[in-house]
Amino acid sequence: MALSRLGSNGNGAALGKIGMLFGIIHGAIVLYTKRVIQILMKLKCKVIVWPTIEQQIEMSQVMQEEGFPGCIGFIDGSLIPLSKRPPNDGEAYFDFKKRYSMSIQLVCDINKQFTALHVGCTGSLHDLNVYQHMKIAQTPQEFYEKDQYLLADLAYASSPWVVPAYKGVVAQNEDNHSFNYCLAKSRVRIKHAIGILKGWWFSLREMQNQMRDAHEIEYFVSWVVSCTILHNMLAQIGNEWFDLYEDDDPPHAENLANNNIEEDVVNMLEKIKPITLAWKNSQL
Repeated sequence: MALSRLGSNGNGAALGKIGMLFGIIHGAIVLYTKRVIQILMKLKCKVIVWPTIEQQIEMSQVMQEEGFPGCIGFIDGSLIPLSKRPPNDGEAYFDFKKRYSMSIQLVCDINKQFTALHVGCTGSLHDLNVYQHMKIAQTPQEFYEKDQYLLADLAYASSPWVVPAYKGVVAQNEDNHSFNYCLAKSRVRIKHAIGILKGWWFSLREMQNQMRDAHEIEYFVSWVVSCTILHNMLAQIGNEWFDLYEDDDPPHAENLANNNIEEDVVNMLEKIKPITLAWKNSQL
């Protein structure tokens, strides 16, 4: 019953319909769903985990074959639409798609399992700003070994731990264009992972939850995290869910218009680019 709610939206998520399906009253549906979410949240630290040293080495070796030695994952943001405008600070939830939403930031590994996430920022907040709320951004030394990093799209700034795509005028350079192509080809894993997540747990396509106070926001966060936990659990038992993915949200429009590139972006990308281009040329 709880899984039915997590996996439904629109009319399919209506308490009346679910109540008729399972033969129980509305209050019991809400109570049982909360209990299941509480149990799932207790599993978070065991199911959504940063890769071990051994796993990091394995991923880095796999990614070396794609021209990105040292890559241990992929990061992206997504939006969880809300069916109603939150009554408090509603405009903060109004996103670039002109709808109300909450932001979610996710990191996945080469197997499309999530290794880190952040839920709770409003939909108007830029992906880069949401990323700054994550522990991997605040204390990166606790998560990365030397020369390890995540691949990201052009919404992110370069750092020793994040390698984004070139953007603006410099992206038109032939080598930079080739680098971006290789990066996008590898980084598509996170797009697929988010598509699978929303494909299985359809409630994330538009959340019906009320957002009237801190308690309800906390429940919203637990709901989304629970779906992510279930995603990883299905992946770990070998569920055949790979055909469910579809591309998720495109980069924010303002990112595409940004023609500036910071010095640290150049430094990090120039360090990785020759390796990636050498790999690409070896495949010709």
